[in-house]
Amino acid sequence: TESFPVEIATGKESTILVNPMTMETSIPGVFAAGDNVSGPATVPDAIIAARRAVRGIDKYIKTS
Repeated sequence: TESFPVEIATGKESTILVNPMTMETSIPGVFAAGDNVSGPATVPDAIIAARRAVRGIDKYIKTS
Protein backbone atom coordinates (compact mmCIF):
# COMPACT_ATOMS: atom_id res chain seq x y z
CA THR A 1 0.00 0.00 0.00
CA GLU A 2 1.27 3.44 -0.87
CA SER A 3 1.02 6.16 1.72
CA PHE A 4 0.86 9.91 1.38
CA PRO A 5 1.91 12.65 3.77
CA VAL A 6 -0.56 13.01 6.61
CA GLU A 7 -1.33 16.55 5.50
CA ILE A 8 -2.66 15.53 2.08
CA ALA A 9 -6.42 15.07 1.85
CA THR A 10 -7.50 11.67 0.57
CA GLY A 11 -10.84 10.29 -0.49
CA LYS A 12 -12.33 6.87 -0.99
CA GLU A 13 -9.91 4.07 -1.71
CA SER A 14 -7.04 6.37 -0.61
CA THR A 15 -7.18 8.49 -3.76
CA ILE A 16 -5.81 12.01 -3.50
CA LEU A 17 -8.39 14.78 -3.39
CA VAL A 18 -7.61 17.63 -5.80
CA ASN A 19 -9.14 20.77 -7.18
CA PRO A 20 -10.67 19.34 -10.37
CA MET A 21 -9.76 22.42 -12.42
CA THR A 22 -6.10 22.73 -11.40
CA MET A 23 -5.32 19.27 -9.95
CA GLU A 24 -3.77 20.98 -6.91
CA THR A 25 -3.95 18.92 -3.73
CA SER A 26 -4.75 20.18 -0.24
CA ILE A 27 -1.05 21.08 0.04
CA PRO A 28 -0.43 24.35 -1.85
CA GLY A 29 1.93 23.85 -4.78
CA VAL A 30 1.53 20.06 -4.81
CA PHE A 31 -0.34 18.60 -7.77
CA ALA A 32 -1.54 15.10 -8.59
CA ALA A 33 -3.16 13.31 -11.51
CA GLY A 34 -3.84 9.87 -12.92
CA ASP A 35 -4.70 6.78 -10.93
CA ASN A 36 -3.61 8.47 -7.67
CA VAL A 37 -6.58 10.81 -8.10
CA SER A 38 -9.20 8.88 -10.06
CA GLY A 39 -8.38 5.33 -9.18
CA PRO A 40 -7.93 2.91 -12.07
CA ALA A 41 -9.01 4.61 -15.29
CA THR A 42 -8.26 4.70 -18.99
CA VAL A 43 -5.14 6.11 -20.62
CA PRO A 44 -7.12 8.96 -22.26
CA ASP A 45 -8.52 9.90 -18.83
CA ALA A 46 -4.98 9.99 -17.41
CA ILE A 47 -3.78 12.16 -20.29
CA ILE A 48 -6.64 14.62 -19.76
CA ALA A 49 -5.87 14.82 -16.03
CA ALA A 50 -2.15 15.29 -16.73
CA ARG A 51 -2.85 18.15 -19.13
CA ARG A 52 -5.09 19.77 -16.53
CA ALA A 53 -2.32 19.40 -13.95
CA VAL A 54 0.25 20.94 -16.30
CA ARG A 55 -2.01 23.96 -16.82
CA GLY A 56 -2.53 24.22 -13.06
CA ILE A 57 1.20 24.01 -12.37
CA ASP A 58 1.97 26.58 -15.07
CA LYS A 59 -0.57 29.01 -13.61
CA TYR A 60 0.71 28.37 -10.09
CA ILE A 61 4.30 29.13 -11.11
CA LYS A 62 3.37 32.24 -13.05
CA THR A 63 1.29 33.71 -10.19
CA SER A 64 3.59 32.78 -7.31
